[in-house]
Amino acid sequence: MNNNGVKKEFNGVIVAFHGKEEVCLTDLWRAAGSPENKDPKYWLRTE
Repeated sequence: MNNNGVKKEFNGVIVAFHGKEEVCLTDLWRAAGSPENKDPKYWLRTE
């Protein structure tokens, strides 16, 4: 993401947004408490 984005705080973590449709998924994962089974490297896998 470039510098044109917006940053908001959730659960003490800064989450980066860009426009209405893009959000940093890693930031959301951190804000959710970084659950191991929800690690970003697993996001494309199905349960």
